[in-house]
Amino acid sequence: ARLIVQGRIKGEIDGYTVLYIFRELGYPIRLPTRIVVKRKGETKSITEYLKEKLKEEED
Repeated sequence: ARLIVQGRIKGEIDGYTVLYIFRELGYPIRLPTRIVVKRKGETKSITEYLKEKLKEEED
């Protein structure tokens, strides 16, 4: 915030830039990440998708 007030940063800062700044300052920031599979109009977590695929292969 101080850099914005001082005029050293102008305009908006996106999330990637904020994350980069925190990491450069040594803060161990972690973001929650999810992997999803979209097929046939459905969205499933990767866990759910893989369980269904393994079950199909067993049958």
